[in-house]
Amino acid sequence: MLIASLAPCCRISYRVIRGGNMRKLLLFSFLAVISAVLYLGAISSSVAQGNAKSVGSDACKSCHDDAFASYQKSIHAKKSIPGSSANKGGCESCHGPGSIHVDKGGDKGVGIIAFGTKKVDAKVRDAKCLACHEGSSTTGFWKMGKHKSAGVSCDSCHTVHQSGKKNLKASEPELCYTCHKDIRAQVNKRSHHPIKEGKVACNDCHDPHGTFGKKLVKADTTNELCYKCHSEK
Repeated sequence: MLIASLAPCCRISYRVIRGGNMRKLLLFSFLAVISAVLYLGAISSSVAQGNAKSVGSDACKSCHDDAFASYQKSIHAKKSIPGSSANKGGCESCHGPGSIHVDKGGDKGVGIIAFGTKKVDAKVRDAKCLACHEGSSTTGFWKMGKHKSAGVSCDSCHTVHQSGKKNLKASEPELCYTCHKDIRAQVNKRSHHPIKEGKVACNDCHDPHGTFGKKLVKADTTNELCYKCHSEK
């Protein structure tokens, strides 16, 4: 196979690629094309909303009546957050304009920003949450925290629709055990911390959004944290 290129003297030169090098070139080109197609396909199928228009929450309700009902009972629907687009945007304030989603038959993740799924990049989902919940020390720690760097997103733990303590998807420690299965095994061992009894929660010692301390502990040192309860020690 001949590969044409410009030599330093501006003349066209040719070099021949044979055998193993030829196969490597073809393989590299093939992988590059496939990667580009998959990447662009993922973007277009899940978050492409360029020309989408608002259809209103009633249109969402016609298909997603259960989700709509739970959202209406949630703190996001009821609590007025100054400057929040949720005050007037309803479903589309988070999911984005839904006309493309409706036109394409309403398949999950098509033409909208879908939460609770890896079809949409975690950064895209988090950006929607931070549009309203930006500016606090919590989000400041989150941006440089271990959970975010590990690919965890806001909706990995929180739900927009359901009401409950901090809009968590489940109660502690079960929510944390979803990822930290090794910690479940440790907690099930003989321990003087009444975690299983519900008297101590993961969040009592750790801040999932991030801290200055190691292992997300809510103190500069582990000893300092322990002394908050065990001052007699």
